Amino acid sequence: MTQGDLPAKRIELRSNVHGKIQSIPYDEFKKTFFPDLPKPLYKRPQRGVSKAAAPSKPKKAPAGPKPLFNSTEAYKLERDMYAQLTSALNKAALCKGFTFMATAYKSDPTDPGKLEADIGLYPDDTVKRLRDPKQRGGYIKGRTDWSTIEIIIECKKAATETDPFDETYDNDEANAVKRREALGQILSYAELVLNRQQRTHQYMILFIGVNARIVRIDRSGLVVTNRFSYVNNKTLVEFLRAYGEMHPSERGHDPTAVRLKPESEEVKRMKAAAKEMVEAATKAAKRKTATANQDNVAEDYVPEYVPQQFKDTLDEAYPWWKLTVNDESSAGTTKPRERHFLVAKPCFKAAGVVGRTTRGYIALEWENDKGAEEEGSSTEKTGTTPRKNTLVFLKDAWRVDSVAIDKEGATLQVLHKEKVRFVPTLVCHGDVPDQNTSVTVDLWEKNCSERKPLKPLKHHQHYRLVVKEVGKPLDKIKSGFDLLSAVYCALLAHSKAYEKGIIHRDISAGNILLYEDSRGRLVGLLNDWELSKKLSDQTETGRQPDRTGTWQFLSVHALNNPARTIAVQDELESFFHVILYHAVRLLPHSIPDHMVPQFLHDYFDDCTPDPMSGEAHCGHAKRSAIRAGSLDISSYQHVEKNTVQPNALLQFFWTDESKQVTAEDYPLNEFIATLLSWFAAYYSLHSSKKLAAPARRVATDPAKNEYLAMLFEEEEKEQEKEEKREEEVELNSGATANSSQPKVEKVEKQGNVETRAKNLETHQAMLDVMKQTLKKQWPQVPDAVKDKKPPFGWKPAADLVRTGSKRTSHLAGNDASGRTRKKTKA
Repeated sequence: MTQGDLPAKRIELRSNVHGKIQSIPYDEFKKTFFPDLPKPLYKRPQRGVSKAAAPSKPKKAPAGPKPLFNSTEAYKLERDMYAQLTSALNKAALCKGFTFMATAYKSDPTDPGKLEADIGLYPDDTVKRLRDPKQRGGYIKGRTDWSTIEIIIECKKAATETDPFDETYDNDEANAVKRREALGQILSYAELVLNRQQRTHQYMILFIGVNARIVRIDRSGLVVTNRFSYVNNKTLVEFLRAYGEMHPSERGHDPTAVRLKPESEEVKRMKAAAKEMVEAATKAAKRKTATANQDNVAEDYVPEYVPQQFKDTLDEAYPWWKLTVNDESSAGTTKPRERHFLVAKPCFKAAGVVGRTTRGYIALEWENDKGAEEEGSSTEKTGTTPRKNTLVFLKDAWRVDSVAIDKEGATLQVLHKEKVRFVPTLVCHGDVPDQNTSVTVDLWEKNCSERKPLKPLKHHQHYRLVVKEVGKPLDKIKSGFDLLSAVYCALLAHSKAYEKGIIHRDISAGNILLYEDSRGRLVGLLNDWELSKKLSDQTETGRQPDRTGTWQFLSVHALNNPARTIAVQDELESFFHVILYHAVRLLPHSIPDHMVPQFLHDYFDDCTPDPMSGEAHCGHAKRSAIRAGSLDISSYQHVEKNTVQPNALLQFFWTDESKQVTAEDYPLNEFIATLLSWFAAYYSLHSSKKLAAPARRVATDPAKNEYLAMLFEEEEKEQEKEEKREEEVELNSGATANSSQPKVEKVEKQGNVETRAKNLETHQAMLDVMKQTLKKQWPQVPDAVKDKKPPFGWKPAADLVRTGSKRTSHLAGNDASGRTRKKTKA
């Protein structure tokens, strides 16, 4: 993320926490989050504070406590606050082992956005490294380090105009533009901390004029104190002393994640393993090429790209960790076995500060020299060595804790027991003990349950999952054939899981991976079964307060109805959106390259607010395409003066060694037209115009035929068995056309609405049309082009995060987005 992308990013972050903020009095905040600290803690004198600032026994009459800080009313600029506040906080010696440092002058070098915290609380042992070497005397000044900062402190000179929170609204979110921008600002800081550190929660302090707020953030939401004056008030002193007395886990540090020192044995082993495995993978690739037609391949085969990907994560500018997984996958054990994995920079980070906030790592398993099964083995032991180099994929997430949603690892175990292909292979999984968001959810239910416009918070549980396969993103395809074949694999996995009573519910671009099997063949993996559900647990309306799935790839129905229970038709539509998304980004087509970012925004990211509730619904471009059954791209094409631009449908081009061939020959065109006609029928609006079917060719590439045989072999065998069973039933029972035995309907691309809509009732019709498309002639050379999607996406033109309603009666007016604000009663 660059500085130019900050406004759009901060809008997204505000949307992420919308409806998940609660403001409470400081006393309730203290009672909730640090109730068990010894009482003398709150009666100690202020160590290191001058006699003028410390309370003392008065000779004549009792006097109130002297202020710890000067009033900011005398400050001309915000930066004038940094020196005074930093000096006063350090002089008070409030947090033993920590130092306050003004860091608004230099950003963290690992942050492309170049963001700086105004002031930060840092461990003493990091100050020397971060402190400005040119500074002599005075307050402590240095650079921001998001990987070690304990508390972020943001300073705002204005008393109200830049306060991110507003208790006069039912959702405690400020409405004014500058105040909403301030919320996005502090959330962007919080996201950087969560991305760099292993945190269960974090604290933040806001100085707003002569007032202050304390903020606590976890994956369920934000808890904020009401504004209090820090002049003539001991509240802030009390909080900081309490913070200094807390155990690291109470401050939000994950005790199952050990930060590795550069000189540690674990770090040395990670570097050595990366070097050894890259060399070994190169040699293995040569042997594989020589024996490509052999079936006897080692079970521990590792694709050539995996060691290199692991090596690329070993960025010394980021912290490296040893993470513990409490393995719940071993049957018959009373206590989960601890397994340890070494990781460096994550290869995937989900955006946002609340929610699942998933991070993905390529990990090296670490086993101690006394054996992994020894009871009571400690993660803090030194001098341990791994038995062998084993690279795996480790997922660290805060799963939704619901009785209706099984743990992802348990779902993978069921799928493998049922021999479902093209899903990851479980290594181990388990909840991280005593790490959940129940305290925030309980507080919300106590204070906010009567706020009818607000939805209940989700309960999140920290969870780690390790799988054998390390895949590549779907945008690494080299051709349109690669794209469709990978999605075919994922759709096949989805269909088999559905037959076994499990629905995925989060089909997206990030959840379909490319994986190279032991013979170098590129297949697709349907990943991330975290939100999957048993069909028997499905209800008529969804139980979760928010939509289930990824916005860009949700069906039109799911976007327009957040409470909708996801059905197979929604999932098939999501598969279609994934194919279209990557095809538009990576293949030649009729949209001008410079207009592709606009199309991606309009079709996948855009939304329209509900006229009554303001809730975001499906954008116009996706809704129009799905309901009309065609993709009109005339808005993205040049129009000559004094001419009328006719409707133009999206067409993909055939390329062969830079030679362009007619669009109708490219296999994806008929595939997209067929699927759109089905969706249009399903949405019961009108059928699309029949498109001329392109001429079919027979694939003659032997290697491709062998690959397709591998993909289709199991499916075709099952179909043959089913056909034989049906024939036997007809012969033995004299069955007629009225037989109750179900039959697979022939794929109908056109025809009446009912027939086409029926194709979406099962997976089979879509699998069949994908199979037919894959069997066609495709370009013999890689036809993927340079990605047309900007590195950081399209910048939205407006902030569509809706605001709340006033808790007390006020004059009606317009909010920041121009919508009329209604009067409400308290």
